[in-house]
Amino acid sequence: MNVMILCEGESDGIVLGQYFHYRFGFSFVKKMQCANDTRQAFRYVKDKMNLIIQMVGGCTNFRTALADVLQVNRVNTDDENQFTHIAVIADHDSEREKNNLLQNLNQVLENPNDWSRMPTLQEGNWCQGIQNTDMVGRPIAVELLFLSIPMKENGALETLLLSALEERPGCEYLAQQSRKFIDELIQNREQQSIKYLASRAEQVKAPLAVFFAVAAPTRIYQKQQEVFKMIDWNSLKEVQRTLQAFDIFDA
Repeated sequence: MNVMILCEGESDGIVLGQYFHYRFGFSFVKKMQCANDTRQAFRYVKDKMNLIIQMVGGCTNFRTALADVLQVNRVNTDDENQFTHIAVIADHDSEREKNNLLQNLNQVLENPNDWSRMPTLQEGNWCQGIQNTDMVGRPIAVELLFLSIPMKENGALETLLLSALEERPGCEYLAQQSRKFIDELIQNREQQSIKYLASRAEQVKAPLAVFFAVAAPTRIYQKQQEVFKMIDWNSLKEVQRTLQAFDIFDA
């Protein structure tokens, strides 16, 4: 099984990588540069499963990134280099933006000149399809998945993680106060001439950063991976429910 996960930014790739490492036992291999591209990716392995988490650099780049992965599948004649599972994991900025993204991705899959019998992406479920390759008579079975996180509210992967941490004993108050602190900063940005938290991405990610700065102040200056080691990923039920489509790794 070769799996490609497309996500927005490096922090998303790190969170997902840590989850798959501690939840399913994947081992980190390396950080790599994608061929002929500015995108970067993390590679993980488990038994005969190969997992690539590619950071596309923002929501507007998902369409091109998906087309590039399908092109890799089309020209590769070696089964070991073809992706059997392709997932897109995006921030849930709004219902309108999520639906626009789904429409753009499905337009890629509808291209009759490149793919054959590719499914329409639906949120939360693997969709099975068949993709043509440059080897005549050698199509490959492909499954595709789309997730917009968190699924029930606007936000990002960091929003989901903070909500899950909030359910742990002793963490509820800190999680709530982390959100409140950032909300007040955002509300008073112009009045107080605060230059920070100018983008929506920064505003969405900031509450989790505040949480860790208080929960692990001696570790916050280390690499993100070191900070995430303090998390018992198997206890975060909300995260497991959201990413349950990846329970195929347990098969």
